[in-house]
Amino acid sequence: NAKPFKGYFIGNGHTISGLNITSLDSVLGMFESFNGTVRNLTIAHSTLNYKAGSPNQYKYFYAGFFAGQAKADLINVHSIENMLHFEDSTSSIFERAHLGGIVGYLRGSADSCSNSSEIVADLKNIYANIGGIVGESKKISNSINSGNITVTGDNLYRRDVDVGGIAGEAYDHTTNSKNSGTISANGN
Repeated sequence: NAKPFKGYFIGNGHTISGLNITSLDSVLGMFESFNGTVRNLTIAHSTLNYKAGSPNQYKYFYAGFFAGQAKADLINVHSIENMLHFEDSTSSIFERAHLGGIVGYLRGSADSCSNSSEIVADLKNIYANIGGIVGESKKISNSINSGNITVTGDNLYRRDVDVGGIAGEAYDHTTNSKNSGTISANGN
């Protein structure tokens, strides 16, 4: 895995668009890994695609339009009209998947962020945390999700598959945030 980008990423209200990544790697995003602070940035009209091929050595999968995983504070970061598609077409490639509209796995906080991007996941017997803003995080505040999330697959009800409009799993707390996106999970 690549070393994380470390430092400040100040977007100054700019938009990054047309980011299109199709990969068999275990981490997808503008940055695979990011440590620091990001603020005032929008990512729009972009795609992240993962379709499983042959089994690999990775236990975890991370995907988000800003970063697959981050130890960071996100302030005023937005994911607009993007598409994240994860298809685990063979059984048990990964142990756990973390999918988010902005960051897949966030060790830090998100404040005043929004997502209107779509997330579609087809899971095959794995654990997952899937959310509009982040897949998994500690603290989220003042954030809005209007993006739709669709999850299908095998063993959804027997595995730990957490899906939410704001976060699939939030450890500390989520305050003053709302979801208006459609969340659906269908499978056996």
